[in-house]
Amino acid sequence: CWALVGEKWRLILFGSYPLAEQWRPALAAALLAAGLVGMALLGTGRNRARIARAALGWGALLALWFWLMGGGAGLSRVVSADWGGLPMTLGLAALGLIAGSILALPLALASLSRRLTLRVAAGMFIALFRSVPVIVLLLAASVLLPLLLAPEWSGSKLARALAALIGVTAAQLAVVLRSALFSLPAGQVEAARSLGLSTPATLLLVQLPQALRIGFPAAVNVFVSTVKDTSLVLVVGLLDLTATTRLAVQEPQWRAAAPGVYLLLAGVYFLICFPLARHADALRQEDRPRGDP
Repeated sequence: CWALVGEKWRLILFGSYPLAEQWRPALAAALLAAGLVGMALLGTGRNRARIARAALGWGALLALWFWLMGGGAGLSRVVSADWGGLPMTLGLAALGLIAGSILALPLALASLSRRLTLRVAAGMFIALFRSVPVIVLLLAASVLLPLLLAPEWSGSKLARALAALIGVTAAQLAVVLRSALFSLPAGQVEAARSLGLSTPATLLLVQLPQALRIGFPAAVNVFVSTVKDTSLVLVVGLLDLTATTRLAVQEPQWRAAAPGVYLLLAGVYFLICFPLARHADALRQEDRPRGDP
């Protein structure tokens, strides 16, 4: 029903963001979408230099996203409770992926450590965030943390939901990276040590480059899962794209148009996730020996 889209498009795209400032979330969403398209077209690669450039690029995009959405430095302030719609969905996904990827490496290394305390702590963290449903984690972060922590330490609702998404993404990526490290032949580590390389140098120069190459296709699948999990923040009252779409069809005169609008919502998520899925398929094709079907 294009009449509903024409009537409610501002609510669907931007939620309750101030009307006069809606150019800011529009620009923020366009920047993140451009980064996603650029990654799909150009590829991030799996060597350290290209991954580092991609990480720096996404870090700059996220800094611009925060500045445009929250204000400051010449822009009026807008509290996170007024953020919503497509910029919220893209921002949650990008933040969850970047922060989860950073946290996954120490988690994977700690789970392989010879120290029992590190291994147990990392194993418990990974088991918790992999075993508990994401909705339960979001509700716990939204309801329990304000009860257990002082108000100045509990953070905003957005920060608590983001922490749950980061934990889930980090746990899944840590398992992928740990499995990739396990798959490397033990003789490579022994050869590196026989050449005089220290343990950190062996990890950085020998193990990690190969582990990233092996695990990157599976990691991209985790990225797709994280993008879809952002729709669950609806249960804690955050107005992501799914929540704003639901608000648009709550009025009785628009309920008959709900199937078409939800189909449009599915199309938006498809456009976000499909480039990532295709990127994972391309990486798998690169790893196949020539002549294999």
